[in-house]
Amino acid sequence: MIVILVVIYLHFTIEIDTSGYSLVASIVHDNINIPSHERQALYDLYVSTNGYDWMYQDGDLGHWNFTDPDVNPCSSSDPWQGLNCTVVSSESDSYYYISEIMLSEYNLRGTLPESIGKHI
Repeated sequence: MIVILVVIYLHFTIEIDTSGYSLVASIVHDNINIPSHERQALYDLYVSTNGYDWMYQDGDLGHWNFTDPDVNPCSSSDPWQGLNCTVVSSESDSYYYISEIMLSEYNLRGTLPESIGKHI
């Protein structure tokens, strides 16, 4: 197996795995983050649905953590559970946005905040 890592313009990393007969490439965007209004909407959802008591599905990894304002919920090293993220890129900027929230078995209790409908 040969793995090649290429860093391009400090915006993302391309990982290429040439094991077997196929070429698999994925782009990892760990140095970009979600917009602040989406982070606020996720926080509002967490608070309004009793996030401290959620039943996470995959052990200790991927718990929603708002203690660090710069944490990236879409990070490839520790993505938050229940979220799907999509990268949007333009000539001047790149950022993640939350494309899907899937928390059906997490024991959410409460109401959905208005910010979820506005920003996500």
